[in-house]
Amino acid sequence: KSHQRTTTYSRTTRPMAAVVPSRSLKEPRDGSVFERKSHGVTNKAGVSRSSNTALRSTGGSTESSTNRRAPVDFAAVGKYALALGVQMSLIFGVLTGIDKIRAKFAIQIPFYANVLFFYAFNLSTPSFSILPQKGENISFREDREFNRPSWTPPGYVFAIMWPLFVFGTRATTAAMMVRATGSYANSTVMALMLHLGIANLWNTINNVEKRLGLSVIALYGIWLSKAYAAWRFFLVDPLAGKALALTLSWLTAAAALETRTWQINPDPATGQKEPLYPAKADKWQTKFRWE
Repeated sequence: KSHQRTTTYSRTTRPMAAVVPSRSLKEPRDGSVFERKSHGVTNKAGVSRSSNTALRSTGGSTESSTNRRAPVDFAAVGKYALALGVQMSLIFGVLTGIDKIRAKFAIQIPFYANVLFFYAFNLSTPSFSILPQKGENISFREDREFNRPSWTPPGYVFAIMWPLFVFGTRATTAAMMVRATGSYANSTVMALMLHLGIANLWNTINNVEKRLGLSVIALYGIWLSKAYAAWRFFLVDPLAGKALALTLSWLTAAAALETRTWQINPDPATGQKEPLYPAKADKWQTKFRWE
């Protein structure tokens, strides 16, 4: 009986040499504990398990570094703010100068002349920016091929809507504000100038710096600034405010198009969507005109 018990015990107990440490033990995700305990153990493929663990750990680090958020480019944020502030100051100075000349010489400028003036001024506001500008174009950038939403309008729609509908409405309603207030440099007209300044900032972000993600946020800023200008216009002349608000329909479509374009065009370098904030990276550089 004693011999039988010994035999039974030996059948139910594995030799110590065959015992392999269990992976159920708590161990860090990098596999460092398992590496120490399984040193020298070889799997069926003849590859050391510790080596596999090291490879998995390395791969995880690579994936983690890929998904790591890029830091905020605070220098770019500062330049954006400074550029917008300088541009608004220069525009206000020009409009103030026009008011002083009109007052000194008692010049009466007809309504149609003001419409032409503000249309030309709308096109010239990029020259007041200290950031580099390119031709205003809200369609697609040319730095790489983009997947376009299936509902993207044809190119001629942009050519009609921007210069005729949007720019024309801006100029007409601004002239209505001058007629109602009797001056160019006032807070109501400057609300529209702020909208133009943000549009110029978007121009730099989208067309010069090629920040697809941040350009989406900038486009939302254009929409909000236009809504604010329309509200200010409405308080002075309801018809002008309503007319300017009509252009929000086109901006809404443009914002939806830009947002969808951002969603379906990940960054080729990371495979992830481009950040919606001014990220710090070598490929994105914010420079003044003289830099």
